[in-house]
Amino acid sequence: MEGHPIPQDVTGFQFKLIGSMTVKQFAYLACGSIMAWIFLSLPFFALIKFPLVLFFFLLGFSLAFIPIEGRPMDLLFSYFIKALFTPNQYIYRKTGGQLIPPLAHVSLQQTSKGVMPLPKEKLQAFLKTVPKSKNKLDQKEEVFFDSIFSLFPHPVASKPQPPGTSAKIITVEEEQPEEKTSEDEIKRKAMLEKEALLIKQQLEQAKTQEEEQQTPAISSSAHERVLALEKQLNEVLTQRQQLEQQILSLQKKLSFQKQPLYTPTIAKGETTASARKIPKEMGTKVGVPIVPDDVPNLITGVVKDPRGNVLPNILVEIKDKEGNPARAFKTNGLGQFASSTPLLNGVYTIIFEDLKGEHKFDAIELAANGGVLMPLEIRSSDAREELRKSLFS
Repeated sequence: MEGHPIPQDVTGFQFKLIGSMTVKQFAYLACGSIMAWIFLSLPFFALIKFPLVLFFFLLGFSLAFIPIEGRPMDLLFSYFIKALFTPNQYIYRKTGGQLIPPLAHVSLQQTSKGVMPLPKEKLQAFLKTVPKSKNKLDQKEEVFFDSIFSLFPHPVASKPQPPGTSAKIITVEEEQPEEKTSEDEIKRKAMLEKEALLIKQQLEQAKTQEEEQQTPAISSSAHERVLALEKQLNEVLTQRQQLEQQILSLQKKLSFQKQPLYTPTIAKGETTASARKIPKEMGTKVGVPIVPDDVPNLITGVVKDPRGNVLPNILVEIKDKEGNPARAFKTNGLGQFASSTPLLNGVYTIIFEDLKGEHKFDAIELAANGGVLMPLEIRSSDAREELRKSLFS
């Protein structure tokens, strides 16, 4: 019988050039020698020349003939360079044993013979009544977070209303006590006018009596009465003037307070963008962000150009009715935007701005009434779209 040939490494076979030296080893040795000869022939200082010559010769010799832990040095260099540019990956594996050793199986059976098993509902109810012990570090952490969250106002999100009902917005004005004081001042002014008319009538009667009286004693008493009535009339007239000035100042103050401190003016230019609401079924097709369906007053959407391409890094600013900024964020790489927290009920203006100035947008007005808002698809207008409109219009 003929014996089978010994299997050999066919894939890793290397051609031997001289003895056991392969072509690869000869190439490393030749490259090191050539580099050493080049630096030896260059007109450098001896302190620089000879260390470089020795370095390149030893490098070629070590790459060819000196292995480290059974591996060639060129392989170690390649692994080292590859490890520099690859991130470390850590995998967590739970290790260790139990602190308390489990009880013997026989003792558990002996203790559970005389005890009736309780139903799961009673067990859960009992566990709820048991007070949970908190760690001191957890309590300190809760107090710290409560103190931080108390510094920021939390938006109150109302429950979503059915489509048939509309939310009633009740505005309570703070100027009610001042309006009541102005009404009191007006009533007081009317009473003073009536009192002034009565005093004028009494003064005219006293003057006629003074003219009719001829005796000096009676005429002096009538004259004193006329002077007293004139003094009283002057006091009433001065009070009336003061009340008129107070009423005018209150009216000016009320008119100033009723006017908003800042009225935002949004320039209405030509129609440069179109916006539409996207139903839930078309959300994945259009590319709107995925948000929870039960959170009200969340504004989400996607921004695209006229040809349907998404636009990243578009500034989105949401302002309330008074023009104060409520939210501000940018679109992500997919052109999507979403408010992280729900808005309060009210009317908001959404303004889009391209920082590069290549796209134009219109301001959009949106009403948040406590319901789940549908996502928006915003289309911009650029120079190419304006050229197309001018050619085909």
